Amino acid sequence: SSSPQQQFTKHPNVNVIATLSRHIHTRATPLGYISTLTKFGMSFINDTCWCMLTEPVVPTDANATIITNSGKYAHYAPGLVNRRVRFA
Repeated sequence: SSSPQQQFTKHPNVNVIATLSRHIHTRATPLGYISTLTKFGMSFINDTCWCMLTEPVVPTDANATIITNSGKYAHYAPGLVNRRVRFA
C-alpha cells in the first residue's frame, strides 16, 4: 500500500501522454493534478484527438505498443499509426 506522499516515477522507456481539453487541463491545474502527473513523467496534449497524432508523438519504434482507454482509438489506431494497440 502507498501513502499519498509516496512518489512514483515511470520507467524511462515508457511514454505516458494524456490528451484532454484545455478546459479540463485548466480545471485540473489548481487542484494539483497536472503538477503531480507531470512529476510522475506524464505529458499532456490539449485540444487534439489521438486520431490526429502521428510520429513523433506516436512512438517511432515500429514494435511499440500503445495502451489506451479509448475504444474508438483502440479500433482505429492500428490502421492509422501502424502500431500494436491494447485497450485497457
